[in-house]
Amino acid sequence: MGISVQEFLAGREPCEVCDANGDQEHCISELLSRQDSCILYNSIELNQDNQTLNDTVLLQELRYLADPRKVLDYYIRATAITSDINSRRNRIDIWNTIYENYVVKILHQVRAREREIAFDKIMAMVEELEREYGIKH
Repeated sequence: MGISVQEFLAGREPCEVCDANGDQEHCISELLSRQDSCILYNSIELNQDNQTLNDTVLLQELRYLADPRKVLDYYIRATAITSDINSRRNRIDIWNTIYENYVVKILHQVRAREREIAFDKIMAMVEELEREYGIKH
């Protein structure tokens, strides 16, 4: 049995940016991309550079263009992965490794506007991390 976006977002609060801008109702992509639910958020947060803001915008755009069911599937699966990683002592090292091994390539595709390839790489990353951390899908 699946889960709806509303069920997934139940009890979550708007991010600081959307709260400050008054965009609480439009905060779906921000609500989903949080420390407790997004692999990309965690790895990019630790590896910020001068392109981070642009990368974030491009990744948010990708969410709106992809099949919403696939996007929700990503967040449901990513939540389990981030929970496992964030409970580990060496979580910063893990996020840095994920950034280097996966996210750099994903960002390259997103910057080149190769959205389908980027989303496929994101889902391939999720599958590999599920295997690596023994998380059942």
